[in-house]
Amino acid sequence: MKKVAILLPGIEKIGGAERQAIQLAGGLATRGWKVYLLCMSGGIRGQHDELRAVECHSLQMRHGWKDPIGWLRLSRWIRRHQPDILHAHLPHATWMARWSRLFTPVRVVCDTLHTASTGNFLRRTGYRLSGRLSNGSTAVSGSVAKCWIGQCGVKPGKLILLPNGVKIPAMRVARHPSALPFHWLAVGRLEAVKDYGTLLQAFALANRNARLTIAGEGAMRGRLQALAATLGVAGRVEWAGFLADLSPLYSQADGLVHSSRWEGLPMSILEASSHGLPVVATDAAGVRDALPQNSHAWIAPVGDAAALAEKMSSMMERSATERAQVGDENFNFAKEHFAMEKLLDAWERTYEQLLALNPAPHRWG
Repeated sequence: MKKVAILLPGIEKIGGAERQAIQLAGGLATRGWKVYLLCMSGGIRGQHDELRAVECHSLQMRHGWKDPIGWLRLSRWIRRHQPDILHAHLPHATWMARWSRLFTPVRVVCDTLHTASTGNFLRRTGYRLSGRLSNGSTAVSGSVAKCWIGQCGVKPGKLILLPNGVKIPAMRVARHPSALPFHWLAVGRLEAVKDYGTLLQAFALANRNARLTIAGEGAMRGRLQALAATLGVAGRVEWAGFLADLSPLYSQADGLVHSSRWEGLPMSILEASSHGLPVVATDAAGVRDALPQNSHAWIAPVGDAAALAEKMSSMMERSATERAQVGDENFNFAKEHFAMEKLLDAWERTYEQLLALNPAPHRWG
C-alpha cells in the first residue's frame, strides 16, 4: 500500500486550499492509499466526514515554521511512518516539506500552489532557493501557473497543472426559484483579500429588496458589519459564520456573488456551479478559469463596486429561465473540468509517475 502524507499549516481556519486538501486526503483513502494528514499547528477538527479513513496528526508548532521542536517532530514522524510521498499545501508547509528532506530523506516531495499572489520578495526567494528539493509543483489553474512562472518562483519543467476538484451530484437537481426577493450568497473568510467592502457597496447600489448571506469568519467581521449599517443594508445581510457544510446555503440561494481581489481557482465558484447557480464575480486571477466562456459576461473589474452592482442588477433582472440556463452552463462546465473523481484519477497518475522516477528515498528533488 502506497503511503502519502499531506502537510498543511493547519485546518482550524478552513479556506479553499484546506477544503481541497481535505477532499484529496479523503478521496485517496477511499481508493486504497494509506493517507496521513499532518498539520503544523492547531488541533484536528473532528467534523470532516472525509477524514474518517485518514490518520490525522498535529506537530503542535507554537511559533509556526520557526519552531525547531516542530521540525524535530516532523523528522521523527517521517522516520517512523516512512511515507512514500510528502505533499505540502501553502507556503510555510511547502518550505518545511522541502527543507526537512535534507535531514530525513523521502522518495517524493511535491507541493501545490493555490493562489496567483506570489507574495513578497522573501516568499518568492524561498520558493526559488528550495526548488531543487522538490520533485514537482502543481498549480490549481493556468492563471496561477502563469503568475508563478512569470515571477520565476517555479521552473516551467517542474510545474504541473492540476485544478481543484468539486463533488458533482450524481443527478442534476432542479432548482425552484423562490417568490421571495433575490437571495445572493457570498462564501469566504472575512479578510481583505475577499474585498467584502466592495461587495457591500455593490449590494447597496444593486437592489433595495435583495438579500445577501455571507458565509465565513475572520478578523474584519466587526468592520464589515459597521459598513453594512452605514450603507443602510444591515437588515438585509445575514452573517452565517463558518459552516463545515455549505450545501444548504447553495441550495437556498438564487446566485453566488464573488468579490475577491486575487484567487487561485475559487472553490466557492466551483461549489456554486456544482449546485447549478449563476455566478457574478470580480475578475480576479483564476475566476475565468473556473467559469465557461458564456459566463464571462458576468465578470466585473476587481474593486469596482459600481460595475459589480451593474452585473448583479442585470442578473436579477433576468427571468428565472434565463438564470437557470446560466446555472446549467456552469454546472456542465464544472462537471466536465472539475469533477473530483476525475481529479483523483489525475492525482493518482501524477503520484505514480513521480514514484516511478524516484524508487528510493533521497535528499534532492
